[in-house]
Amino acid sequence: MGINSEGVYYVYAQDEGKDVKSADVIVILRQYGWVQVRIRGSHHQFHHPVLPGLVTVPHPRKDIKPGTLTQIWRQAGIKK
Repeated sequence: MGINSEGVYYVYAQDEGKDVKSADVIVILRQYGWVQVRIRGSHHQFHHPVLPGLVTVPHPRKDIKPGTLTQIWRQAGIKK
């Protein structure tokens, strides 16, 4: 993961397949307009004002596995 000159987080291509911190995932979701609506145990749920559905992120978790991360991006409609 990295941050560009405008302060926007992004995922490096070489980071694919590596674990990512849940806090970094939450920052990216918020940059895309997702808003936290509730917390259920150790899972934070986000809603978007325009896009349908909820995105669930396990947090606090130091590392999110690549398969889980792929599903989060897919639910959020974020392209890699």
